[in-house]
Amino acid sequence: MDAIDIRDLRVGDWVYYDPNVFIEDEYEPTKDVEIVQIRNGDDIGIAIEECYTPIPLTKEILEKNGFVIYNQKYTSEAVYNLPGRRFYLETYNTLLNKYFFVGCSIVKTRHFGRNVEWMPVIGKILYVHQLQNILRDLGIAKEITI
Repeated sequence: MDAIDIRDLRVGDWVYYDPNVFIEDEYEPTKDVEIVQIRNGDDIGIAIEECYTPIPLTKEILEKNGFVIYNQKYTSEAVYNLPGRRFYLETYNTLLNKYFFVGCSIVKTRHFGRNVEWMPVIGKILYVHQLQNILRDLGIAKEITI
């Protein structure tokens, strides 16, 4: 998995942390990769050492964080809604059976009946930190838990 570009990280983002990047002695025992939350600018600064990797966004993580299926298109594709926030994520399945979150929208206005006007916000969302960042950018106060 690729390291995260330092420009993509913000305080509060969840990432995988590999402490073995800093092991200098080949005989030093290796340590387990951990899930950590970026706490401050110093944490972001060590990203240049390529010790962080992104956490893939999954339907399980979405459901754990309160997202519900708003519309099931096919068995592999769905629209998830964050109730009360007017935030939607559309999912697509690939040949490798991995979910890619390729679009999100906010309900712009509601009309009579079922007519809804959508405002596209972003393209592909693949990782937890990307979801965290877009929620913050839209002013949606939602803490993601892993």
